[in-house]
Amino acid sequence: MEHNLELTEESRGRLEDELRQLSRERNDLLDQLNTAIRQKNSLTEEKVKLCHEVERHADAAVQMSKEKENLMKEKAEVSVCVAAAERENRQLGEVTCCVNLVTVELPTSIFTICECV
Repeated sequence: MEHNLELTEESRGRLEDELRQLSRERNDLLDQLNTAIRQKNSLTEEKVKLCHEVERHADAAVQMSKEKENLMKEKAEVSVCVAAAERENRQLGEVTCCVNLVTVELPTSIFTICECV
């Protein structure tokens, strides 16, 4: 009977040791779980921030695209105006050349006519 009592006490001691070990392992696992939860929450917050930043960049890209389109239209309009101004300058240059010829030749022609009369 004493032998059975000793075996039972030994068995009980082993079970208590095993229970303490399992309790430590459980606490370690809870610590690891809490660490993983904190990391997950941190990553979730970072993901939300990054999504907002991506959205902000996308909005900025759309705005810049619209501004570029407007600038391209404005450039086309300015190009048309520049071409018209250059054409007008050429025409005015031709008129100026003709006026210069007339002002130079007219006195000579008048003088020639007066001599003939």
